[in-house]
Amino acid sequence: MRPQSSHGFATVQPLEDVGPNGLQPLGNGSDSRYRVIHLVARDLTAYLLIAYAFTIPFHRIFQFGGVGSAATVAGGLAAVAGAFALLTGPVRNGVHRMHVMAAALTMVTVLSLAWSSFPTASFDSSLRGLGPGDALRTVQLLLITWMIWEFVERRRYVQLVCGYVLGANIAASWSIFRWLRDGGEEGNERFTASAEGQLNITALVLALGIPLAWWALQHVRSRLVMLMLAGYLMLGPVAILLTASRSGSAAALFAVIALIASASQLRLRQKAVLLVAVVAAVILSLNIVPDSSFDRVGTVVTDEETTEEDLGTRENLWRIGLDAFGEEPIVGGGRGIVRAEAKAAGFDLRFSSHNTWINVAAEFGILGLVPFVLMYLSLFGIFRVGSRFDRWIAVGLFSAFFASSMVINFELEKANWLLLAILAGHLRFVGETPTERYQPLESAASAQ
Repeated sequence: MRPQSSHGFATVQPLEDVGPNGLQPLGNGSDSRYRVIHLVARDLTAYLLIAYAFTIPFHRIFQFGGVGSAATVAGGLAAVAGAFALLTGPVRNGVHRMHVMAAALTMVTVLSLAWSSFPTASFDSSLRGLGPGDALRTVQLLLITWMIWEFVERRRYVQLVCGYVLGANIAASWSIFRWLRDGGEEGNERFTASAEGQLNITALVLALGIPLAWWALQHVRSRLVMLMLAGYLMLGPVAILLTASRSGSAAALFAVIALIASASQLRLRQKAVLLVAVVAAVILSLNIVPDSSFDRVGTVVTDEETTEEDLGTRENLWRIGLDAFGEEPIVGGGRGIVRAEAKAAGFDLRFSSHNTWINVAAEFGILGLVPFVLMYLSLFGIFRVGSRFDRWIAVGLFSAFFASSMVINFELEKANWLLLAILAGHLRFVGETPTERYQPLESAASAQ
């Protein structure tokens, strides 16, 4: 019978058989060589997954012709290295309940091709990005999410979070640079350096980096890395405001509120760092972000001239999605049903339901919606472990995601599945040493 912790983590390899590196003690001959190869393969996979996390925030900005984004390359290499590691040694960390629910959602996504109204949509240039292509992407995202759980151990977890924030720093800096260089023409009220646009998604990806940067800042010792993390707290909000995304700005606001609430657990010097970062972000925003972007962000519910058209569009798209769910409530209409119906109703192809939850319900019905919801509910234990500082960081991440998920489609975004992996890691490593006072991972490890 597999041992299982109170947090629901199944362990495949018995603890008494595990050495200091998580492997069985080295023996002699070929067995010893296989174990060394296994250890090297695991470390290589972990580094490649860190590289994958690093590329996620800017994977829409920099594309390689014929290959795809840097995230595609890093993820593919990590999969190869991870497969080799599993061939030469045991699975160490099993699965979490979140992975079970994610696997169920993936299965529904793949099986939905059998009853989808548009099973070959991904091969139709007018409906690109739908159908079998998205089913395959879900499988890939599931594997990457589990691989982070399996191969990124405690000592690498902070590096993975720092990698994401460093990538967000590059995306934010490049957007700001491009805006200052050639984005300031009259009438351009929304801007991102992403080659694919996706302003709302880009804003959310950057907003998620804010609480992650603040959390990682308390766990690193390198002054260069600390400078990078603190720098993102200043640059990230500027790049988000440049997108003029109301959902992204709301996500960033929730994240900043969580940061301020978490500061009660920290020393005076750490509070001063947060104060300086917030003040610097405000000053930079006032000097870089155009008034038109502030005007748009400020009209979430107040200015009818600005919001009536957008809200009307979203209401119509939500209605299309809900109607599709009502027609096939159990199994859904299959991947792409909302976008196809929206196109038939006269909307541009880029429009989907503009709501993650409605989109999942319409496309995969109750069969897909239930495991999708349970993926996130299975991680709610994060609010009961660690210090109040750690719990406030979790509040910032969840609130930023949920605020934006109500008005964008985020279910198949790489950043969403990476967020699931990071939350699971947060629950796993922070939860090992629950405490009322904030304690860095390194200190917690040495205390055990």
